[in-house]
Amino acid sequence: MAQIIVRDRTAAHPAPRPTCTRPTCTRRPAAAPPAGRRFGYLVSAAINGVVLWIVGHLLAWGWPPFLTPAFDDLLPYLQVSLVATIVVDLLWAWRDPAWWRHTAQVGLNLIGLVVVVRSWQIFPLDLSDHWWGWATLARVLLAVAFVGLIAATVAEIVELARGEPAFRRGRPAGNGRRAAAPSR
Repeated sequence: MAQIIVRDRTAAHPAPRPTCTRPTCTRRPAAAPPAGRRFGYLVSAAINGVVLWIVGHLLAWGWPPFLTPAFDDLLPYLQVSLVATIVVDLLWAWRDPAWWRHTAQVGLNLIGLVVVVRSWQIFPLDLSDHWWGWATLARVLLAVAFVGLIAATVAEIVELARGEPAFRRGRPAGNGRRAAAPSR
């Protein structure tokens, strides 16, 4: 009788090892290449520039119809937020170490919190001609944005305090493993 030999293909191609030895540790995805990140920052700056121009002209265009003249009181806060985002995106396109990204994001989140609070206080929307629940829904969305910005700010501060993530400390070697530490 002929024997059929079945090879275990998983033995020839072992699974990649995790970057740490803790039981809960999993392999993290590789960071985007620097050129791709920089291109993304430039695209973001350009889009925010267009949004800045549009926001500055909304009242002159009379659109959307539920926007009140009180929007003029909110406009400086929106403009500061958008300009700050553009400046940070351009700085990140130039240089984006982890500590700088986290620090700048905390600053942008704090500016965003000011915009959300002033939006709540000024509330430049007149939704009385529409469904009665729109104003309530808009305020709920502002509250959700407020809570989300606080959570994001806390997360950025924690990442900043932890330092550079472990998966970015060593340059990956050709086999996907971290490079060996230099000899002393």
